[in-house]
Amino acid sequence: MLLDDLLKSSDRLVAADADVEGARNSLEVARGGWYPTLTPTVNYGYEKQNKPSFSQDTAAYRNEYSASLKQLVWDFGATNASIDKAAATHQQSQSVRDGTRQSLMLEALSAYTNLVRTLQQLKYARDSEANIRKQTGLEEAKVDLGSGLSSDVLQAKTQLAGAQANRIQAEFSLAQAQNRFRNVFNKPMQDAKSMVLPKVPVDMLPATLADALVTARANSPSIKAASFAVEAARSQMEATRAQGFMPKVEAVGEARNKRNVGGTMGTQQEFLAKVEVSMPFNLGFTAVNSLKASESSVVSSERRLAEGRDQIEEQVGNAWENYMHQKARAEMLKNQANLANEFLELARKERSLGNRSLIDVLAGETALIGAQSQAASAQADVVIASYTVLAVIGALEPPAVR
Repeated sequence: MLLDDLLKSSDRLVAADADVEGARNSLEVARGGWYPTLTPTVNYGYEKQNKPSFSQDTAAYRNEYSASLKQLVWDFGATNASIDKAAATHQQSQSVRDGTRQSLMLEALSAYTNLVRTLQQLKYARDSEANIRKQTGLEEAKVDLGSGLSSDVLQAKTQLAGAQANRIQAEFSLAQAQNRFRNVFNKPMQDAKSMVLPKVPVDMLPATLADALVTARANSPSIKAASFAVEAARSQMEATRAQGFMPKVEAVGEARNKRNVGGTMGTQQEFLAKVEVSMPFNLGFTAVNSLKASESSVVSSERRLAEGRDQIEEQVGNAWENYMHQKARAEMLKNQANLANEFLELARKERSLGNRSLIDVLAGETALIGAQSQAASAQADVVIASYTVLAVIGALEPPAVR
């Protein structure tokens, strides 16, 4: 299926997946703060010492092998806050990926639907041109036989010129739709005859605008991403406070094997176990500035979340109203096409009885084809509007398209 292939190969979605994987690895890095750190050290060289009087000078090749094991005991929440921030960032990247996928699906559905629309419009335009050309030829034949009117022929040719212009415009629209289709799917249209208008996912659409708003507040990827951004900012603030104003307590174990080191000839071993408390303090009071900066980040992320919620409500309202509008419009245009068809049938009967002119029939045929084209185009608008509703409420998933 086109959509399945697109979701597997889209550069945009592959990039979003890579962001998620990168955030997951960053989370593992943050969790590593609770794991011990082993630091082995090896050195080899030549050491010479000129000692004070009555002490023997030394000169020899020296080597030292050491290993230090350091384990965090407590840092007053700094590491845990860093883990929480990384987890929130990971969830944020997943929400962004979900939003990217739904946006890509909506683009794909719109490109496909618009291509089907332009194919239908071109068919109607060609049918209209062919029909008017045929009627014009018949009227010219009548004029040659002395039973037709030259004015009707001129009127028919005028209608034909308009139909040709419509057909040229439809061909241009089709070319644009094909280019858009190729850009989205990374492949040209394969078989125009197999392309049909997607169905409106009635069963998956919310029943009312209120239901749509409730679903959007709970499922919107952009709202989720903004919420996780707030969590990440708050966790960063806690980590900054602990790192800047609280000490770090670590357990340290060291072992050394030394030979000819420090003027002591021969081999010796050293073992050390201790608890170390450290608290770096910048005399420029940067810890205060860092905390204020992280507090400002919390405020900004919370305000963006509030703005995002307002924007989502506006988008849902607009998408819902557009869907209802397009449904009503499509129904009216479908009814118009039915009425145009009834008029044309009646006009043809009256024409055969001599009560209608050729121009009346041509006008009726042109009106019918135009109404059918508009009705088909309106149905395409309904399809796009319905999937737009699903996208803005965060419910546009592949099963909705099946």
